[in-house]
Amino acid sequence: MIVRLIHFKEAVLAFLSDPSIPFTNNEAERPLRPVKGKQKISGCFRTTKGADNFAIVRSAVSSFTKQGKDVVEEIRKALRGEYPVNDLLPGYQTSP
Repeated sequence: MIVRLIHFKEAVLAFLSDPSIPFTNNEAERPLRPVKGKQKISGCFRTTKGADNFAIVRSAVSSFTKQGKDVVEEIRKALRGEYPVNDLLPGYQTSP
């Protein structure tokens, strides 16, 4: 690890000279934490479809939060069918 830090010192310390580069990649890891927590609690997802649905909901909640929208209201809109899910997620089937 020391050798890599020495060889890539400019890249590792780039956040010091460029304020647009975050200090950590915590923002990239944050959305994965609920998934790992769910796996720890229940052991796994029972079906691939369940895992897919969980990922879709987590992604939507994360997007609404980042956009400064009211998450509960946006979920209500989705449940009322105000979001064209099939346009946003090609191949996603809303009917069984």
